[in-house]
Amino acid sequence: MKKYSKLAVTLAISIMSFSTLNASPVSKEEVDFYANQITERIKGELGWSEIPIVVNYACKIIDSWKNFSIADRKTGIIAILDKVIDDTDTPFMPDDITDPLMKSMVSAIADLFLTKDVLDVLDFPIPKDFKNKANCESAADLICKRFDDGFQWSDLFYIIRVSIKFGLEVDSMTWREREDLMNNIIDIVIDRTDTPYLPDAFTDPIFKSFAHSLIKEFVEFLQK
Repeated sequence: MKKYSKLAVTLAISIMSFSTLNASPVSKEEVDFYANQITERIKGELGWSEIPIVVNYACKIIDSWKNFSIADRKTGIIAILDKVIDDTDTPFMPDDITDPLMKSMVSAIADLFLTKDVLDVLDFPIPKDFKNKANCESAADLICKRFDDGFQWSDLFYIIRVSIKFGLEVDSMTWREREDLMNNIIDIVIDRTDTPYLPDAFTDPIFKSFAHSLIKEFVEFLQK
């Protein structure tokens, strides 16, 4: 996280300066401005583990738009992040493969940071006894049953949200312990499932890096 400290400072300054602007939250000029700020600070490279961090920063920018609806803020986040993804390179992978995948996740990630009740509408009941018997293996068992036909890239965000929901059910844990529980559930599910067309040795580290980064950012967000 230390390497993003300058990014945080830059965006904080940008947020304060934004109060003088009166244009739409999705105007091209503002999208270009904020996207360029992010791209410059990450030196033109956007790895999977950085996506949640950058989305969180973009949400902080959008938070300054107090007079706009959540839908408008989400539109602004997507516009900014789409440009960041277009303007950056993903290490070790071709952009024509990674860019569409990254963009497909931005909207769902933004929902997490814009509304803290997004997990309430998630169609995945948590067993009543999980609060007292928090177990990574049992949680992973329940999640894996949903993917008997194979695990797709598009399923990743769903299992992240379910894992977060499991972690939030346990009242007796510290935030750090909850984060560890969420990460452990994710890791078990990813290890147990197969991704079509690509070897697990290639996809699993990417999935885990992305999931752990998103969970870390979201846990910090919940504590504010």
